[in-house]
Amino acid sequence: MTHPYEVINLMTDESHGTYATLDEARGCVAYDRLRAYSIWCRDTICVERCEPYRGTDDRALQGMGLPNASERE
Repeated sequence: MTHPYEVINLMTDESHGTYATLDEARGCVAYDRLRAYSIWCRDTICVERCEPYRGTDDRALQGMGLPNASERE
């Protein structure tokens, strides 16, 4: 039996295992509480990727009446 889906932790670049179905791979992500991950199918196709945004969103800051990054310099 082949396991075509592999979960990669993008914070550490380590594999969290291979799984027979996409649902099992997503279960691994939830169980291991991965915040940044990718799920690959047969080592060639990235079927899902999550990389949380770490910057500041100037539109959100402007909407709250706060100075954005370019106005703080």
